[in-house]
Amino acid sequence: MRPMSGDVRSEIQRRWQSSEVLQIDGILFGAGELILMDYTVVMDSGTKQEDVFVSPIARSSLQSVLEFNDDPWVSVTSLGSCEWPERGERLFCGEGSMGNEGFVASCATSSGQLRWVAFFTRSNPFLSVRVVDGFIVATSSHWKTWSFPPEHPERVRVER
Repeated sequence: MRPMSGDVRSEIQRRWQSSEVLQIDGILFGAGELILMDYTVVMDSGTKQEDVFVSPIARSSLQSVLEFNDDPWVSVTSLGSCEWPERGERLFCGEGSMGNEGFVASCATSSGQLRWVAFFTRSNPFLSVRVVDGFIVATSSHWKTWSFPPEHPERVRVER
């Protein structure tokens, strides 16, 4: 069942409370805005190490996704969390139903409402999340560090 545009916010929150997120490489905001993200891996043939580059490619909405896909949701499992008292946020990280999927999410501490969730189909699970110098920093099971600016998580940077 597709929610009407007025119900998008409540659908996102209901899904989050049921441990489900949108299974699309991107960042879904609590109001229904979606930023689609590109995920590129570059392998250094000399060192055999890979660099990951993630960048925004388009804005869309959950409503638009639901016009084309009746069930775009995936179950997630939280593997780590932390509080950011100065911002009134609780941060979560974890994995999707496939071994290569991961997510990072920001919620309001007082209400538990999802502010945004970043989901990636090839990031691998995120094992820990913390706050470092004003950034939300999550570490994946491939020991890559993902740094999300809290107000613009689409400007994420990935380091090995």
